[in-house]
Amino acid sequence: MAKKKLAACYNHQGKLRRSYRSKGAAEEGAYEARQRFGNDLVPYTCSQCGNFHLCPPTRLTPSHPCEPCAKLAYETLEGAFSRADILEEERGVELAVYECAHGEGWHLTSHLDWKAEQERIRAANPEGVPVVLGDDGTPMIDPYTRLMPLIPRP
Repeated sequence: MAKKKLAACYNHQGKLRRSYRSKGAAEEGAYEARQRFGNDLVPYTCSQCGNFHLCPPTRLTPSHPCEPCAKLAYETLEGAFSRADILEEERGVELAVYECAHGEGWHLTSHLDWKAEQERIRAANPEGVPVVLGDDGTPMIDPYTRLMPLIPRP
């Protein structure tokens, strides 16, 4: 079972991820890891490189790119909360979950005080055109986005 290295894809620690061309090859890799090292791993499709990688089942949070919002959309509310918890543990950033305004799933945000965020947006935009705030706090008009309420953690 020779594995070919594909386009480089790195994990959150900057380490090169092993890539597989097909789900079947990734499943074989997971089987081999279980047999040789006792690791329970499952394949997933990477949204960055399009190849398959392996991860522990507890880290599997299926997502896909949401084109209208230009961010990842998690397929389930549970998956979004799970990814928020993972990122908080790994990066020390607290994230909240909200439903995509375009029905693509669930998004994460670091804007935890959503009500204050809405007030800042309304103050910056008295005409009521939907906007989002950039990282520097300046409003950016986004006619495709409407503000969605944050979902409380279970």
